[in-house]
Parts: sequence; C-alpha cells; structure tokens
Amino acid sequence: MDGLLRRGVPESMTQPLRIAAIEIRRLFGGFDHRLALDPERGITVVYGPNGVGKTTILRLVRALATGDYVALQSVPYGSFKVTLSTGFAVEIRQIPRQLERANSAIHFLQFI
Repeated sequence: MDGLLRRGVPESMTQPLRIAAIEIRRLFGGFDHRLALDPERGITVVYGPNGVGKTTILRLVRALATGDYVALQSVPYGSFKVTLSTGFAVEIRQIPRQLERANSAIHFLQFI
C-alpha cells in the first residue's frame, strides 16, 4: 500500500519536512537574526544574551505552524521567514498601520 501512495509523488514530498533556516529582521525594532539549522543533525542549540529574542523566535515558529495569527502579530518585527528542507519558504511581514480612532496602531500581516 505504501508503494501505491508514493507512485507519481516527487521524492521531496515523501521525506519529512524539517526547518532548514529561520530569519527575522528588526525583531523588537533592532535585532536581525538568521538561524541555519542542519536537518540531518537533528538538534540545534540556540544561545545568546538575555533579551535578544531566542524564546520569541521559537514562539513565532510555533505560531506559524499552528496558525496562531494573534501571536504572529503580538511581537514587533519587520519580517519573519521560515525555510523548509524542501526549499519552500514562508515569509511574513508586519505592516504597521495607524488607526484613526484612539491613536492606536495595528499590525497587518503580509504572507509572501
């Protein structure tokens, strides 16, 4: 049965999807990060000083994977990109817009 399901399906679609890279620009208004992950090694350690966004980046990856758009809007950043081992990538850009009422701002998400 497994052979029947795979017939005519490209090899890249039969392999497990893994994250190959995570990029975020202007996190908290100032940090740019690029994390290259090696899908073959399995474990990547992310380390750095407090307050540079390590946990926030992981929360954004989870939010993207689960479709939690509120979480994707809750942190200020310019763009957030996740590239998979197949080469497919999703990039999200926050577009700040001022609302006329109450001088409040909202971030619109643009998926690229």
